[in-house]
Amino acid sequence: MREKIDQEIRKIVSPGDILGVVEEFFAGENVYERNGFLISSVAGIEHVDLRDRIVSVTPFRELRKFVPGAFVYVLVTGTRGDIATARVLGFDLVNIYRNNIFGILHVSHIPSERRLRSVDEMIRVGDILYVKIVSRTQPFFLSLRSPKASITVSLCPRCGSIMGRLKEKLVCPSCGYSEERKPITHYLYKYSELRGRQR
Repeated sequence: MREKIDQEIRKIVSPGDILGVVEEFFAGENVYERNGFLISSVAGIEHVDLRDRIVSVTPFRELRKFVPGAFVYVLVTGTRGDIATARVLGFDLVNIYRNNIFGILHVSHIPSERRLRSVDEMIRVGDILYVKIVSRTQPFFLSLRSPKASITVSLCPRCGSIMGRLKEKLVCPSCGYSEERKPITHYLYKYSELRGRQR
């Protein structure tokens, strides 16, 4: 019993808690490294294996995994030709995933009534999308070809304000700029709501 206690230390930790440094331990499950520190990515029970020098965290609730078929929110970080790169934010917009998880959206996975030559015709840097994961490893391949998938937040290219949905268009409540974007079936902001906040 004494030997088991010596080999493992346990305590409750929260997301963002510093668990150690890379000079002392290796990062195990649900632990990431930043600037030499080992940090918990979840709330749960910390496990410090003193024999193998590994620190890990067992979450209080089962974690949802990034697997094919899962839907996630992503932030578009770059566009070039037929590809957009994005950072995976998580399964919702409240619990933003702390680790840097990246994805790629190819133009062929953007639904359109016409052939798109570039992702820039439908997707812009700064857009938040709700997309489907279609691959098993990073960078994850993403798709907007699903009834559930959608552009969820977009910024006005003229003034930078959040745009609102008005029927089948996105309209800026600040400067009046409008454009057709697809798909926006699950867009988060209505134009009327944003206009009401400005009054």
